[in-house]
Formats: sequence, C-alpha cells, structure tokens
Amino acid sequence: MGAGSERDGTDSLNFEERVARDHLTFLGYEDVQPHPNDRNSPPDLLINGTVAVELRRLNQNERGSDTPKGLDETDIPLLDALLALLGTFDEEWPTRWHVTVAFRRPLPKRLRTFKKRLRALLQRVLDQPDSTEPAVMDEGNIHVEVVRRPPSARPTFTLRLQDLDRGAWVLDEYQHSLGLCIPEKSRVTAEHRAGYSEWWLILVDDIVPGALASEETAQDFRARVSVESRDWNRVIIVNKLDHRQGFDL
Repeated sequence: MGAGSERDGTDSLNFEERVARDHLTFLGYEDVQPHPNDRNSPPDLLINGTVAVELRRLNQNERGSDTPKGLDETDIPLLDALLALLGTFDEEWPTRWHVTVAFRRPLPKRLRTFKKRLRALLQRVLDQPDSTEPAVMDEGNIHVEVVRRPPSARPTFTLRLQDLDRGAWVLDEYQHSLGLCIPEKSRVTAEHRAGYSEWWLILVDDIVPGALASEETAQDFRARVSVESRDWNRVIIVNKLDHRQGFDL
C-alpha cells in the first residue's frame, strides 16, 4: 500500500488513494474499484475489472539506504490549511493566480495568524483584477508569492508548495526516489501479477508538487531521468496538489 494517512472521514481511502482515484476519473475511467481483494493485498485500485493499479507517495528519501525512508511530513498541517483556504475562493472570479508557498522548519505550531493574513492578501489580489504585479507576504519561515497566470478553467488559485529544507526541484532527487520506489512496488506485486492483464503504477508527487505540471517540463524530465519500469504497463506521476496534473514516464 502506498504511504499515507487518513486525512478525513469521508471514505475509506487515504490521501494518495483519493488523489489517484480522482486522477483516473479525470482521465475518463468511471469504474475504479478500491482494494478489490483487501487493503493488505495488491492492487490498490482496479480499473474496469482488468487493470491493476498500485500507488505510492513519491517522496524525497534518505541517502545511503537501500529501502525508501521518507523525510518527516511536518508540512501536512500547512498543506491542509492552504488547500482548505484556497478552496473557499472557488466561486467564479475573472482572474487566475499561482500561489507559491516556500517554507523552512520550524513551522508555527498554530497557523491562525498566517491563514488570516493570507486570506486578506488573496482577497486584495482578487479585488484588484487589473493588477499584474505579484503580491508577497512573509510569516516567520513561510514566504508567499501570488503571481498572475493566464485565464483558464477553475480553480482561481493553484498551489505550488516548496519545502526549502528538502531543496528545490532537482532531477537527481527524482532519479534517486524513482530508483527506490519502482523496484519496491515491483517486489510487492510480483506474486500477484498473473491475476490481471495490466499493471499501472501511480506515484503521487510529494517531492516538489506542481514542478512537473507543464508538458515542456515533463518532456525535459523524460529526457534527463532514466527509469527502469519494465514491470509496469504505465507509470504515472500525479501532482498531489491537483489531481488533474499528471504525466506518463
């Protein structure tokens, strides 16, 4: 099972499972069944009764280890707060914006002041639709930059999260993590392969979410990162912040 924790009580799926399910639904697959055997047995999802889908969080891992050891997820309360706040602006507005949040640890134990200031900043941006200048704010170790983006469908604000303690988007971090995560999942599913005609692997990007969103960036990634994935019919990386953003390796 992919790494993750129960984030709310809406259903039995964890965070990564919901992102993957929503991505598959976005791609047009309507029959997506979670845990067709049981939660402790592959696959994690099943498409149309034939395509087995395994999931894993694609996270930065410790160096010098033969097995994946993810860094602490101390960004989860911040991520939850940001997604909840940005979701309150989902009504129709005439402008679209990228919200980049860069942070270092330690983070504030309570985010109330940060959320209040950020809400005011976002509202000010929306109240000035003719402005094209970036809006910025700082709260302790958190830096926010709001930049205008071209008109598009919802949402009004798209989130880009940058964990400065774990570094910016660096190709060798993806190379290292993919080199651990893909073989690990191949081993886990080896004895279950005969049961299904196809096997897909969905990796929910937790290294630099949104960094691979554009097709240009994805093409550059494919050209520079070498990944051994012969055990899988498809390997898909999905932005954990926006299930609509995903690409095939």
